[in-house]
Amino acid sequence: MGNMTSIPVELCATFDADEIRRLGKRFKKLDIDGSGSLSVQEFMSIPELQQNPLVQRVIDIFDTDGNGEIDFKEFIGGISQFSVKGDKESKLRFAFKIYDMDKDGYISNGELFQVLKMMVGSNLKDSQLQQIVDKTIINADKDGDGKISFDEFCANHGAYGGTAKVVVQSQYQYVEQMESSIREWMNGATGYRQCIKAAKQRLAAMMHIKNTSDTVLVDNASEGINVILRNLDPPLGSSDYILDLSIAYGPFKGLYQWLGSRYGVKTLEIPIQWPLTGPESFIQPITAALKANASSLNIRIAIFSHISAYPAVILPIKELVELFHQYNIPVIIDGAHALGNIEINIEDMSNVDYYFTNTHKWLYSSKSSAILYVRHDHQHLYVPAPAIVDSTMTDDFESRFIWTGTRDRTSYCAILSALDYRQTLGGEERIMTYNQELAQYGGRYLSRLWGTRILSPESMQSGMTNVQVPTKNFTVCQIVVNELYSSYNTMVSGASNIAPDLGDIPCYLRLSAQIYQEKQDWHVLGELVVKLLKQWNAYSPGLKLF
Repeated sequence: MGNMTSIPVELCATFDADEIRRLGKRFKKLDIDGSGSLSVQEFMSIPELQQNPLVQRVIDIFDTDGNGEIDFKEFIGGISQFSVKGDKESKLRFAFKIYDMDKDGYISNGELFQVLKMMVGSNLKDSQLQQIVDKTIINADKDGDGKISFDEFCANHGAYGGTAKVVVQSQYQYVEQMESSIREWMNGATGYRQCIKAAKQRLAAMMHIKNTSDTVLVDNASEGINVILRNLDPPLGSSDYILDLSIAYGPFKGLYQWLGSRYGVKTLEIPIQWPLTGPESFIQPITAALKANASSLNIRIAIFSHISAYPAVILPIKELVELFHQYNIPVIIDGAHALGNIEINIEDMSNVDYYFTNTHKWLYSSKSSAILYVRHDHQHLYVPAPAIVDSTMTDDFESRFIWTGTRDRTSYCAILSALDYRQTLGGEERIMTYNQELAQYGGRYLSRLWGTRILSPESMQSGMTNVQVPTKNFTVCQIVVNELYSSYNTMVSGASNIAPDLGDIPCYLRLSAQIYQEKQDWHVLGELVVKLLKQWNAYSPGLKLF
């Protein structure tokens, strides 16, 4: 049992001799009857597994020969999949095996139901659990065979944010609470109003907002911008301009167009040139445009992203607010990608007028949920958008948003679970530092591999960065992005139009780092992009079109 020659070579790469000897001692201690193998009862005496509802599945995976017991080689093989030295794919394959009960390489609807049933116990009705299973299969099954393969199992965080399992489970518990006693939930002391109050208090502290009463919870950033622009006093009219940037969030532009067609509101869009060398190169064209237009145009409000979406860069928010306040122009900050990604300090934003941020993107909370901050002196006429006015409407800003009809607010309550979960991961600073350093590494690695450029300095990068792709053909670039997703289950965002005056339009990838990723992921991505570009004869290493 203790003979190292009996240990497979690949496991010796995971554990050194001292570690194997220590594991041997632990195995011997667990092997109470000295049989050389661990029975189910002996294996379940491991403290870390005693309260694990999936312990039997873990045993089944460790027991590779299926004889009902675990020998030392199987013990080492199973433990290796949890080692920090182990590779990411091994960990993913172990997680996949938990669900693949019949070992056919797929997770069926029935298998997913059985495993989730072990996890939730009696907390959910079977009918509710089956709905979750059906929806999960539909969302993950890319080839339409009704099952989940390993590649489909390895899901990406994506553009909408990923919700932690514990948060999903928490939200279902809130749903149960709501449906079991709807009157208490809507109006009682233990209903949704209490958890919204608690969520706002914790988010306000996290964002350095002095008065929680200056915040309300809304569904998403789109609702936040609608609330603000539809409540300006006086209302926006045909003589008014909204100032934004060429990198503004796309759907917001649709709102500006609607305001234009409905009320005659106009938009002043300032183009941003790339690549950026620092905050100064970003502010200069904005300052010039403001000086040229502030006296002749009635600029009612300016809108900036805290972190722009495409390309993803941290904007110099404090300096922008100070600049526009010199011209008495209020400022809206769209922080959709900020919360959980970078530190937010409202008190250090030069008395910013409005700020909103999603909790479902980088905070791992449920969809949809966001927080809106409105400076106190702007709050007097604000109502939810779309406007919901009834007999309960009060003069209090906070109270107007607490009741907007019979709606499911369990996603707001789940914010508390997301914040708790992040603490178990090491807290905000640790999460954000890991993601930012991983994104910066990815940018440096890929730009060197491809011989291209990063679009902004690291001081303007968050958990996202942007790297130019080594091709002159934007159409092929988009094909590569689609192929990465459809064939390799890798979601990256590709875009161009960052330098429209160039004949050969460059393409870049927006990389998003997350806690479940590691440096090796960027290596794999880099080689895949090269491989796919070569298939289209569109690989141009060393291409620098800026």
